Amino acid sequence: MAQADISVAQASPEYLEERKALIEFLFTYHAPDERQVAAMKEVRAAAMALASKIESLVPASADRTDAMRKLQECVNTANRAITLEGKGYR
Repeated sequence: MAQADISVAQASPEYLEERKALIEFLFTYHAPDERQVAAMKEVRAAAMALASKIESLVPASADRTDAMRKLQECVNTANRAITLEGKGYR
């Protein structure tokens, strides 16, 4: 059984410490460096192009609103992956 599938009471002290460190890492601000800022700009530019297409081609509706919100979420998630360099909650 994987450590992630067991209760906190059953987890080893090493596992619990690793999880604590990961949570602390994930919820600490990580300022992007210049390379990351450039990558984030590219992601935003691509998303902006898609947002413009959605706005012009998709009829005004709850689905269009949902598509735009999910695109924003996609950019936010991509930016987080860039600044965290792929490290995340597993």
